[in-house]
Parts: sequence; C-alpha cells; structure tokens
Amino acid sequence: MECFGLAKVCNHLQLPFYSFFALTNTVGPLGSEEW
Repeated sequence: MECFGLAKVCNHLQLPFYSFFALTNTVGPLGSEEW
C-alpha cells in the first residue's frame, strides 16, 4: 500500500497515523483492459 512508508516512519517516531481506504470509481468487466 502507498502509505506503508509513512506509517512506518510515524511508528518509529511514535506519532499517530491514520489512513482511509476508499474506492471512488466503478470497475466494469473490462476494467483490466481499460487500465
């Protein structure tokens, strides 16, 4: 996941870290081809 590095640094510095995961679009049956 893209935020792993930042989360690891925050953990090392004992800083709170929050992340939110959300899907913002609909993927149809041709999603892989469209990508």
